[in-house]
Amino acid sequence: MARTWLDRRVVHPLALKKELTPRFHLQGHVTCSVAAINPSGLMLEVHHRFLGLWLPPGGHLDPRDDSLLDAGLRELYEETGIRRTDTSPASAGPVEVVLGDVPARPSRGEPAHWHLDFAFAVHVDAAPMLRPDTSEIHDIRWTPGHATTAGVRLSSRLAALLPHSDPGCVTAVGGAGAGGA
Repeated sequence: MARTWLDRRVVHPLALKKELTPRFHLQGHVTCSVAAINPSGLMLEVHHRFLGLWLPPGGHLDPRDDSLLDAGLRELYEETGIRRTDTSPASAGPVEVVLGDVPARPSRGEPAHWHLDFAFAVHVDAAPMLRPDTSEIHDIRWTPGHATTAGVRLSSRLAALLPHSDPGCVTAVGGAGAGGA
């Protein structure tokens, strides 16, 4: 069942030599996210305005991105204000690849589609000043990996990068509902 779904949504378009990175590929496309980990071992999450979910920062690829990691780091900066120079890679490549459905957005003329998200992990070298992009996100928070929304599906590669930290230590910055889901 899962293989048929994967074949229909990803493998078949690739066999037809269709490009999967542009956002205008309406059946689905590639996205990138970044699990930013601070010196205390907390992971950054943003509350996505449209989806209403806490997620790692991330989004669509732009033509100016030189790589999937570039796209993820650009999205990290755009959504949170964390600069590429404030990060260092936590792994040599993606820590997970997640295929998921995205609901339709009639206000933008976007049908329901899928995202093939390449998730990278980076260490944030200091305690950067967070500057949430309120056009895309409601809120932003640092939280222990096991307490993140993504925690229920953390890959073993990402989980290995997160030290055990106090489950009660959640720090929020930002708009209405700071710290709440």
